Amino acid sequence: MTLAVDIAGVGLMSPGLPSWAEARAILRGDQAWRAADLPPPKPASLNPGEMRRLPAQVKLAVAVAEAACANAGLAASELPTVFASGQGDLATTDYMCKTLARAPAALSPTKFHNSVHNAASGHWSIASACRAASTAVSSEQYSFAAGLFQAAVQAVADDTPVLLVAYDSASAAHGLVGELRPMAQPFALALVLTPGGARLQLSQLAVEDETSCNAAELETLRGQNFIARSLPLLEALEADARAAVSLQLSQGQSLDIAVAPQ
Repeated sequence: MTLAVDIAGVGLMSPGLPSWAEARAILRGDQAWRAADLPPPKPASLNPGEMRRLPAQVKLAVAVAEAACANAGLAASELPTVFASGQGDLATTDYMCKTLARAPAALSPTKFHNSVHNAASGHWSIASACRAASTAVSSEQYSFAAGLFQAAVQAVADDTPVLLVAYDSASAAHGLVGELRPMAQPFALALVLTPGGARLQLSQLAVEDETSCNAAELETLRGQNFIARSLPLLEALEADARAAVSLQLSQGQSLDIAVAPQ
């Protein structure tokens, strides 16, 4: 089965790629990528009180989701969503494990509330007043491909635009948790997918394959965050020519993506 979708809007945030508009020249190869501090995201839909309480990765996810909806010219309140994160909020998970082991009564209700894997999708639904369906997925290093596949299936099956939000923050966890899930850079990408287009043709293959980045600097970034594995697809989109991109979908499977010019 082949899934055909278009991309109506994009939102992107990562060190050296602070927005989709600023990233496009780098993805085309016109400029070299250089690591730089990423300014703290400031989503317009979150009030100051929420901004103080929310983990960094939730603010990152909401910021790129807002940007993608604005880029697409579609109302955020009407879009079904798929949220994908490989690690969730490891810093909060690390805190909770240590607190439960040492002083369970001191566990913060606010931190517990934000520890669940669908925290970002929940806060987005509230901030955007969206009552459409929302799905949260996690598949470690395969999370972007899994989220893209899920969003495309939903867009085609329901014949409706779907917002995909994929995000992982830099790991702030320490000890064993930090060693298990090292994440050197934050990276967040949001795509508004619309059904029936010709821009992307997605097929699930029973072979494990993955396309590398054209630019050596971006290839380095691709290995520093699970969601940054989307970079070869973003390079192909900016090349604006026919291309084939493979993303690992699981052990022994890949997502084959035929990219057509816009």
